[in-house]
Amino acid sequence: MATRVGHWRLGDFGEWNGRGELVLLGRAGQGANIGGKKVHPLEVERVLRALPGVTDAAVWLWQSHGRDLLAAVVETAHLRAEIERALTARLPAWKLPKTYIIARELPRTARGKLDLAALKQHDGSQTIADF
Repeated sequence: MATRVGHWRLGDFGEWNGRGELVLLGRAGQGANIGGKKVHPLEVERVLRALPGVTDAAVWLWQSHGRDLLAAVVETAHLRAEIERALTARLPAWKLPKTYIIARELPRTARGKLDLAALKQHDGSQTIADF
């Protein structure tokens, strides 16, 4: 709960009540519902980035046949099987991405950030040696 004194940018939906209090109504953002369990892509992304040999990673939500799934891109010299094995040791199976793009170098924007728009155009069905 908050008052209107300051300005906040929250990752939630809310409304002001008659007493000037902010009432939270639910989550905004990319939380996924996988098998009836909640997971946020940033949680998986954080684990990926902490793996030895991973220089960058991104995870996002996508839907297939009305189901929430996770997709991951990983900048590393490791093979997909090695990344999946490492993630399996750190996360429950339902939090694991269903599709991956693995590359030594991933495309970057002019500001040096991962070019997610370019990456999301690929279906991730195969490992990409050099993007």
